[in-house]
Amino acid sequence: MALFQQQPSSAGGPPSAPPTGQPPFKQLSVPETLDRLKEEFSLLQAQNQSLKRELEKVSNEKSDIHRHYIMYYEMSYGLNVEMHKQTEIAKRLNAICAQVIPFLSQEHQQQVA
Repeated sequence: MALFQQQPSSAGGPPSAPPTGQPPFKQLSVPETLDRLKEEFSLLQAQNQSLKRELEKVSNEKSDIHRHYIMYYEMSYGLNVEMHKQTEIAKRLNAICAQVIPFLSQEHQQQVA
């Protein structure tokens, strides 16, 4: 259901608005205009405050996530360093074992191998 129905026009121009007996817009008095502006301003202030609270909340969440990211990055870096240390230790122990095994008796060499 359309608010404005098109009526055929004899001149072929744009359709005319339905006759309602009122002008297309009502001229508001100054006090009414001020009241409407105050209401709209109050609504905009409320929306602004709501958006500020939401921004603060998101900003806090971002800070928390960033702190977690830094913590996990530091843990990851520490584990990586520790893994490289352990790998180097294992290589050195393997080299020592490879040097010592030939000096063991045949029986002990078979137990190790």
